[in-house]
Amino acid sequence: MSIQDFCKKHNLTEGQCNGTEKIGGDLYLRGLTSIPEGFNPTVGGSLYLSGLTSIPEGFNPTVGGGLDLSGLTSIPEGFNPTVGGYLYLSGLTSIPEGFNPTVGGYLYLSGRYSDKKTAPKSDIVFFQGGAYLKADGIFAKVIQAKKGVYRLCKLNSAKEFFMVTDGKFTHAHGETLKEAKESFKFKIESERIKSEPITLETVVKIQHYRIITGACEFGVKNWIEANIPENIRESVVKNGIKAKDLIPLLEKTDAYGLSRFKALIQPIQS
Repeated sequence: MSIQDFCKKHNLTEGQCNGTEKIGGDLYLRGLTSIPEGFNPTVGGSLYLSGLTSIPEGFNPTVGGGLDLSGLTSIPEGFNPTVGGYLYLSGLTSIPEGFNPTVGGYLYLSGRYSDKKTAPKSDIVFFQGGAYLKADGIFAKVIQAKKGVYRLCKLNSAKEFFMVTDGKFTHAHGETLKEAKESFKFKIESERIKSEPITLETVVKIQHYRIITGACEFGVKNWIEANIPENIRESVVKNGIKAKDLIPLLEKTDAYGLSRFKALIQPIQS
């Protein structure tokens, strides 16, 4: 079957088939046993081709999610796809020399997964020389990168968003740059707070309480509005309140996260 006939049969444009036009979401082609030369899609979600018994040389798709090729028993030399999620090749009986795919998740071979991962779970995984990246489970195309700030878009969307990173293990995404920066600061503050002891003298701010208890910002602010006396409310929001003064107020209202918060208070050393 020609690539043109293949595209027509499966309701795809020629651009979607050769990868010059992105396919949003998942692409299900499980019933196929073969694909024509020239089929090389860029798929935002997962690509399901578990029925294939062979693939032509030059087939190297870019897939944001998982790539299921579990029906293959062999792959040609030069097969090195870019996969943001998992790559299923559990039916292979041999692997050609030079096989080195870019895989954000696990690579499944012969019913087991390999420990070949391109980076630790929370690190950034770069694809195709930095054209794509994956961080915190989000696979995206890089539009612009500058000093720890990335302007991105998902494969299945033209809508842009941002990521701020320390270049190592802390990253934060946002619909706007301001939102991404605020989320990044929150993550940094979270790590600092988690490593610090809490005593009755600890000054607890809104961020602090949220990190400890998992409460949402809206819920904490609503609780403050309803339960903190008006004459000190502005100061509590801005500067926080000591744990020994906060606990009675939390107990009085049986506030969300009370038991978790109290369990972390360290006893006074005699």
